[in-house]
Amino acid sequence: MKNVKFFSTALLILLLSVTCLYAQRDTTGKKLNKVIKEKLVEKLGIDEGTADKVMGLYSKHRKDMKELKKQQMDYMKEVMENPESADIQTKLETLIELDNKIYLKKKELYEGLKQYLTPKQIAQSMSFVREVSKFMKKEMKEKHHKRDEDR
Repeated sequence: MKNVKFFSTALLILLLSVTCLYAQRDTTGKKLNKVIKEKLVEKLGIDEGTADKVMGLYSKHRKDMKELKKQQMDYMKEVMENPESADIQTKLETLIELDNKIYLKKKELYEGLKQYLTPKQIAQSMSFVREVSKFMKKEMKEKHHKRDEDR
């Protein structure tokens, strides 16, 4: 259960940080990726090649999870809006299957990270991802708030 919480938190952080990355212009995104990679190298004590591989794993995982979470939200919406539909059992079973797929993707990420990082480094990377996510949320909130004030 702790692993599921851990990976859920890590995924959320990655999703938020990546969403912010794509919201920026291409050059800003490249600069941000460079800074994140440098900090990852510094925090985990790994080389740049390993950092690239780790960032690639997180990026792929984020894309996979985004798709699964969207499907999950769509099915949940259908279930909530029409609980008496004829195919409600199928929809509920699909939700459970999606939960299982999400779990398997989290486990796949963990197994992938184990190829490049020690358990301690994996934990440190999760902490780092959380810090980046909090920072990006704060920056986006401040930027959005400033934009609203300028209008």
